[in-house]
Amino acid sequence: MVEPSRALNHLNVRGKVVGLHGLEHALASVLSAHRQKELSADAAASMLLEAISIKNYVPEQARNAYLDALKILWARETGETGVADSDERGVSGALIIRILGAGCISCRNIERMILEVAAKKELAVDIQHVTDPDAIAIYGVLNTPAVVINERLVSAGKYPTPVQVEIWLDEAL
Repeated sequence: MVEPSRALNHLNVRGKVVGLHGLEHALASVLSAHRQKELSADAAASMLLEAISIKNYVPEQARNAYLDALKILWARETGETGVADSDERGVSGALIIRILGAGCISCRNIERMILEVAAKKELAVDIQHVTDPDAIAIYGVLNTPAVVINERLVSAGKYPTPVQVEIWLDEAL
């Protein structure tokens, strides 16, 4: 792949979406280096971490988590196999649900409701909270809370009912 497959400005680090300035540019630079000399996922992740650390604060205790997330990103962008299969798409086989918002009580209540409905239907779900305004803007959301299931926006600016959540989950299967 010559360029990143989509606009990138966030990364899933241990289930949290982290906004990163310059991620797309860093990835393009490392992909360019990869074309000249094939890089391993470890080497590419290290180069990416070094590049994004210039414009972003990466806590020392989280560096390994960032490296893991960057390896997964690298594997997805290059088609490399053999890298962990739990990435931004979540736990294998689970519906990926993103709750977009400030992390307020409404967001937490929506998460609890989704978990209750999913448990009742015996569905595996991977819920991620997205609080970064830039990451939320990627979905075109102006009003929160919002719910995204498998990268499809299903609700914005409304508090859903359990029946609505059940319908969304059924549609996502």
